[in-house]
Formats: sequence, structure tokens, C-alpha cells
Amino acid sequence: MGNAVFTTVYLDHETIDEREAVEAGESLSGKVVLDVETDVDPENLYIKLYGREICEIHGRDTSSKDEIIFFQSRLQLYKNTDADQILPNRYVFPFDVPLPTSLPSSLSSDDELITQGSFGIQYTLMVCDETRKRLRYTRTFDIVSAEDADPQPRPCFYQPEPFYAEDIHHDLLGKIYLGAKVSDVNMIHGEELDLALSSRNRSTAYIERIDVALEEEHSWVTDKDEASITLTLAEQQGVDEHVSKLKIDGLEDESQVRDDLRVDEATARRMYQELKHSSSSRFGLATPETAQESFHGSLIQIKHQIKVTVITEIKPEFGYFSFAIPIEIRAKAYDSLEDPPSVYEQDEQDVIFPKASATVDCIIMGRDASMEDWWDYGYKAEETSPSLAGMLDDLTVTLNQHDTIVSKMKDIEWAIFCGSMNPKDFGRVIQHVRFGDLQTIAGILIATAYGGDFTCGHCGAAIANAHQVFRPAMAEALLPFCSDLAHGNEVIRGQLSEFEQIIVALRALGGEEEEEEDDFHNSTSKMPTLRPRARARPSDASAMNGSITPLPDDICMGVEEHQGTVDLLYVIRDIVDSDPTCEFSPDVYRRIRKRVKGKRFLIRPFDELPHYWRVASDREKIAYCGECYDKDRKSAEKAEEGQWGENNDTDESVGTKAWHNDLRDGGNEWVLAMTVHSYSASVYDDDDDEDNRPIPGDICFGKQHHPGNETMKRVIKQNIIEFNGGEWSPEVYQTIKADLRGRRYFVPHEQGGWELATSRQRRTEMGKIYAAEKKALKSEKASSPPTSPVNASGKASINKSGKVISDSPGKSPPKKAGRASFSASMTSMFSKKKKRSKQDRDSAENEVLEFEPDLEPEPQSQQEQEINRAEKPEKPKGRKKGGRKSASSKPEKLEPDDGDVCFGLNNHPGTKALHTAIVNILPQYEDAEWSPAVYKAIRSQIQNAHFFIRTEVDAPWKEASANQRIFRVRTQFELSQKKRRMKIGEEALV
Repeated sequence: MGNAVFTTVYLDHETIDEREAVEAGESLSGKVVLDVETDVDPENLYIKLYGREICEIHGRDTSSKDEIIFFQSRLQLYKNTDADQILPNRYVFPFDVPLPTSLPSSLSSDDELITQGSFGIQYTLMVCDETRKRLRYTRTFDIVSAEDADPQPRPCFYQPEPFYAEDIHHDLLGKIYLGAKVSDVNMIHGEELDLALSSRNRSTAYIERIDVALEEEHSWVTDKDEASITLTLAEQQGVDEHVSKLKIDGLEDESQVRDDLRVDEATARRMYQELKHSSSSRFGLATPETAQESFHGSLIQIKHQIKVTVITEIKPEFGYFSFAIPIEIRAKAYDSLEDPPSVYEQDEQDVIFPKASATVDCIIMGRDASMEDWWDYGYKAEETSPSLAGMLDDLTVTLNQHDTIVSKMKDIEWAIFCGSMNPKDFGRVIQHVRFGDLQTIAGILIATAYGGDFTCGHCGAAIANAHQVFRPAMAEALLPFCSDLAHGNEVIRGQLSEFEQIIVALRALGGEEEEEEDDFHNSTSKMPTLRPRARARPSDASAMNGSITPLPDDICMGVEEHQGTVDLLYVIRDIVDSDPTCEFSPDVYRRIRKRVKGKRFLIRPFDELPHYWRVASDREKIAYCGECYDKDRKSAEKAEEGQWGENNDTDESVGTKAWHNDLRDGGNEWVLAMTVHSYSASVYDDDDDEDNRPIPGDICFGKQHHPGNETMKRVIKQNIIEFNGGEWSPEVYQTIKADLRGRRYFVPHEQGGWELATSRQRRTEMGKIYAAEKKALKSEKASSPPTSPVNASGKASINKSGKVISDSPGKSPPKKAGRASFSASMTSMFSKKKKRSKQDRDSAENEVLEFEPDLEPEPQSQQEQEINRAEKPEKPKGRKKGGRKSASSKPEKLEPDDGDVCFGLNNHPGTKALHTAIVNILPQYEDAEWSPAVYKAIRSQIQNAHFFIRTEVDAPWKEASANQRIFRVRTQFELSQKKRRMKIGEEALV
């Protein structure tokens, strides 16, 4: 396109929201504006996003640079269709690209503080053509990392530890005990750090003061060199003056020094209670705004720690000792821009293209981000079998280890693998987790996969590989998972020091009350014995210590008013309404678990302890989901027969059609193919989504006459027609895969049987079938003469049997919406809309009717009749019940206007009007159940609106059926009804 094209990019978060940065996890949206001054040839147009770590080190004689791309995404704005040249004009391409939540904030080193070089995290947006030679425009943008979704604080105890005075001077005797507690190690810029200190001086040394500092360590590397620097962000000297319980007076003589275990235990017990309960030992330390965000990348490391230094009367270079507590600092959202950039002003002559939206599949993270294999670009990395090497490799290259571990635990294959690791491998995984507090969280997540097979050996290996500060916390967290704690606790005790055993006993197993200060020298307490807390009897008070506090997002079995349980019931209702004839089966359970992924299932095992909750087992999850599914399924059948009127149809499949005949373009055949199988709940052995036994709804490549394969062939044939016989491409593959959502793909195993197909195998096998069906369709079309009769008027009509008669037998099928050629789209957008003549309307009507499915007219149930009466008070003349529209009737509306309702597009004016209509009628129907009267009241406020629905973000809109309208409006009504009740309850409480 050369110098004839001038490019400008407007980002919405800058021009509309007036923010300096977009938050990770949101979408980067905006507009690409091309000013074309002369006729140019069309080119493929792309947007590419890059995230890079950039490092530079200045040596005395040489300098070196290095960079690594950790994030990359690509979106095609325009596809070259070999059309005519692009005429001079302004062309606007809106875009929307999702950003991963794990992206780090933009970063730039301070040149005034760091002189050894520079480093940074930079994000770049590029607009270019295929070769990047004729058009290439780049600009940078800023990202701020998303805040943690879990607002719960993550405290850290630095267990009371004895420091030997003789280590700092040979004339000193005794010990100095120090302990600390940080209320939350996950900090945000500008927040005050809540720190508590406790000290006991049982030595002959005198403590002059205790200093506390917040340090920030920067380290960066290139392929030739490395550099590091430590900065002090905040410091508070002499904190002993502000904390009354810090003991700084030493012993008068060495005769008072006692060095035995019972003194250590008594000291630790009192210090622990002081840190846990006392407020007099706490003080704050502000986190400055200038602090960088903690980051653990491949080239750049930014670490933070709280350093506590104890200074004695000995010379400064010898008379001190210190310890450090690692913390994490996160960035907060940027303020509004002081001088926002100019906003794009739309002109009437501008050619505006539909918004291009990328999917999460178009994102490459980690070491794969530098790959340029654009054919495989839109697909995820190749599936590999879980292994220890793969786990360690992923933890090494990932930017967010927490999300990596959570995602693997949600994958059934990885969960099974992690639950079978031996203690040595489990310890290696903990060792590869970089941050100490995250090590404890990772240990808990992986330990849940073991079930009852987690042993003291696993716990001991985790403690041995944990950060020194978090060793007691690791032991405390993993002790409840140990199945052999009664006779195998010596393995854990062997990894803990005597002081650490005291702390673990006090925190994890319930220590005794604090002893009086006067009894300090006379304490005769014994070393506590480790015992399993998780195996307490229901009547024991200690059972309550192991209870889990349900969060709003958790699924509490048996408590239907809990928010997480409500979400589960809505998911089950959605699945039931999509096909009420399908019984509860492994496939149904898999769909339910996929929709509620990330939620915990909690159960109350004891009726006498109503507040005691624990995580449900796999069998309990399956039984509860099956019970709720069957209950809702029966309710749906009663609603269909009773509330909406009795169904007089003799065909049993008509009830299914009345609910779900528009789920896919394939009609009822698709539904029947998905529901031919039925499994009872007894087939479930566990929560395993991987039984490697194909069911009729699955796709088995190479197996003749399999029901799932026949369905796939029908979907492929339809897509061949919709794509006008186009070549096999990622776009075609994604469309077919979306039409077959929910199915598994299998290939023959070398040793017999079947195994799950990888992404590459799916694409290859499906491409072969696509080519074969395309060839067969061409041969069939060439050998079959046109047989569609034409009436005298030259228009399409419908015969007595309900089949469509087309007047254009040789006409090529229409192109799928959203895939028009460049010239057609350019003409339709550039030229003003004209009122269509009667001949044009007839031509468009024939084009739509020509490709309708060849189905017999279906009788309407009483439900459909009543809804149709609510929507259309006067029935058109000549329209039979259940029959198709005549050729002279108004053609189907294909493009939504502002007044239409677009399900799934909440910002659309028509959708907002629907929500407003529901809110308006809520006072009248606050306690009413869903009924035709409610539906009529809602429709009366949006009488002229059409309802549209689509299956994918980039799929074309199609008019929703009556059943789809009923279900969507009902769901929104019940959700608004629930929100209103909650709001009224909250106001009553206030």
C-alpha cells in the first residue's frame, strides 16, 4: 500500500475511558483508520500484539542487549479476495483483542537510580500486511496487571527463632529470640504494610535498636552478562521505641543463661501468642508509590522483602544479625490521563467494517511466543501427555505459576498424574515454585489430587524444598492431607527443627494456653506429639478447626439459596432446557462441570454440625449433580405439559422439537444424534472425564457408519455450501468445530481400541473428510440436472407437501453472512441505503427460501400457539397452523437494528430495552412464577422488536425461534427477580 496509505490507531481506553493503561484480562479494543489517497491493490490486513522483556547492560568496555517475546497475538482485520482496487477514501476497522489475566504490568527502569544498564517490559501494537513491506505501522501501549481475584489476605509468620550471641562475638553467651508476622504478603502500591515483631533477649548482649526496611532487588541478564542492584524503598529505624513488648535488656551475667528445650518451648509459646493476639507489637510501614511491581521473568527478576536487622552494642560491622520475609507488590490501576489523545471523529463518507474480534486461541504465551507458524497460529499448542518434565518446564517458563498450577489441576489428565507423583517428584515441583507463599498454595492444590494417598513422605519432601520462612506454614497446610500421620509423622519431624516443631504444634494442632511470665523458669511442658486433625470425630470440638468457610462462589450442596449453588442450578436448567429428553450421563456431567469450572463443591457430612463443611468427594459431586438434573428435568416436563398446556401430539419427538428444534442448523437430527445414548449414574467410578470409550455422540475417525461421524459429515457439507466450496483453512476448521461443540474426537490406538485425538490429528483428519465431501458434492452437482420447478410468476413457491420450489435452479448458493467479498462489502458500506423495490424483495426472498431445510411442517403445541398469540394478535390470512410462509410474505430479517434484541450483546440498545422492560414489570410480578402472562407483559413493551441469536462471537446473526426467545427472556426475568429480592433484603437489613 506504500505511501498512499496513512495509518492511525485509536485505543478505546485512551480516547473514551481516558486511562493510561488497559488492565490485563480485559480486551484491547479500538479502531484502525486507513486514509487511502490513491487507488491501491487490496492486501490482507492484520493487527499483531507483542509483549517483550528488554534488557541492556553497560560494561566498562562493552555493552550487550537481549530481549524475549513472552506474549503474542494476531487478528486479521481484512481478507484479500482478489477484488477490484481500493478506491481513495477513509476506511475504519474496529477491533477487539482479549488480553490474558497473567500479563505483567508495563515496566521501565529508572535511569537515575540504575546506571549499569536498563530493562523493561514493553507492549507493541503493529498494523501490517502479509509481508510487512507495503504497510507497517507500530505503536506502544501500556498494560497494568489485574488485581488478585481472591481478596483474602495471605499472612506470613516468621516463627520465633533463636540467634546465638556467640556468633557475633566470642565473649557473648545465650540466645536472642526474634519472631515476626506480616498480615498480608500480597501488597499494592501505596498500601501500608502491617508488621508485628516480638523479641526476647536471653543473652549477655545488649540490643541497641531494631531496624526494619523494605528492599527491592533488581536483577537482569543478557546472553553475555548479568547485573543486579538492591534499593531501599522505605526504612524505619529504632522500632523498639514504638513497640513496647520488645525485650532489649540482656542478662546481667552468664549464670542466668539457660539452654534447654523447655525454655525454648516456653519462649516460643509466649512469642507466638503475642504475635497472634497482641496489638501493641504491631506497626505500619508504607509501601511507596515508586515501588516496582514484583516480577519473575526469563530475563528480569524484581523481588521484594522486609528486612529486620538487630543491632547490638558490638561494632556495627560485627554486632548485628538479620532475617528477611519475602513479599509480593502489585501495581494499582493508573489514574485518568491529564491530556487524553484526540478522539476519532466519524464522517458520513467513511467506510466502516464490522468489528473484528479475536479469540483466546489466538494467543501464544511463554516460550512459544516467538513462533511464526501462522497456519497453526489460531490453535493451542499440541497436546502432550502429562509428565514431570512437562510440569517443571511449564513452571520455569510461565509468568504466572499460580494460574499454571490451577489450570493443570482442572485438567483431568494432569490431576491424575499429579496425584500419582512420588514424594521426590512432589518435592521437585515445590522447589520450582519461585515465591515462598505460593509454594504453600501449590502444595495444597496438588495435595487435593492425591485423595487418600497423600503421605507424610510427600509432606516431608515439600517441607525440605520450601523457603525457610514458609517451612512451618507448609507443614501446617499439608498435615490434614496426610493419611499415615499416626505412624509416619517421624518423617515430618525429621525435616523440622525443634523450634519449628513447636510452631507447627501450636498453629496446626492446637497448642495450650499461654503460660504466665512468672512460670518461665519453671516450665516443664513436653514436646507436643503430632496427631491427625482431619480424622477427628464429629462430636469433637477439634473437628470445627478443620471446617472450610464457604465463599460466595462455592457450591454448597443442599443450600439452594447460596450464590454458588444458584449458579449451578441455572447451568443445569440451561442444559435441561436445551434438550429435556436427554438423561443424566457422563457427557451431561462433563458439560455441567465445564460450565462451573473453578468452583468448589462443599458438603455438610454431619447433621449435628450444621456449620461444618468439607470438600465433597467425586462420587458426592456426581450424585448431587445427577439429583439436581433429574429434578429439573421432571419440572421441565411438567411445565411443558401443564403450565403451557397439554400436548396433543402423538409423536413423542414433537415435544423435543417444540423446545429445541433451532439449536443447530441441522434441526432435530442433530439433537437426536446427541441423545441416542443413556448411562445410569452407577457407571461413574470417579470424577474422571477420560474413560477412552467412545459413545455414539463422539467422533471416531476411520470408523464407518458411526453416528457421530455421520453428524460430522452433515455439518461439513453444510459448511462447504456456506463457504461456496472454499479451500480448507483455519476459519473453516473453527466454524466446523464450533458446530460440533461438546463432542470428543478419537483415533485408533496402535495396540487396539481408541485414544483421544490431538489438535493436529483433528485438523488433518477433518481436512481429509472436507476434501472428500467437497469432491463428492461437485460430482453430485455435475451429474444431477436441476429439478426445481418454476411457477408462472418466476417466484419461489411452496408445494402442498411444504417443500420449497426455487425459480433459480442454476443459481449459486448465497454466501454466509460476514464472508462477503471485498467489492460487495465496500459497495454496501460506501453507498447510501436505498429503498428496495418489490422485485428486489422478491429476489432476496427467493434466495433465502432456496436453502431452507427440506422438512415437513410441524404441528404447533399449545405452548407455541399461546406465545404466537402474544406476539401476533392478528394472524395473516392464508397462513395455516404450523405451515411455512408463502412466497409473497415478508422475508426473514437477517441483520439486527438498534431496536432489535441481540441475545448475548448486553450493550446493544434493543437488549437494553428488553432489560428495562423486565425491570419495569418486576413490581407487578415480584412474587409471580414464569407464565405466558409475564411473557405477554414483557413483549407489550417491546412490540416491534425482533430477536436475534448467534452461536459464536464472529458468527452471523439469525432470528431466534419462539422457544429460544421464551428461554432467554425467562432466564433474564428470573435473574432480575432474584437481584431485586436481594436488594430489598439488603435495604431491610440496613
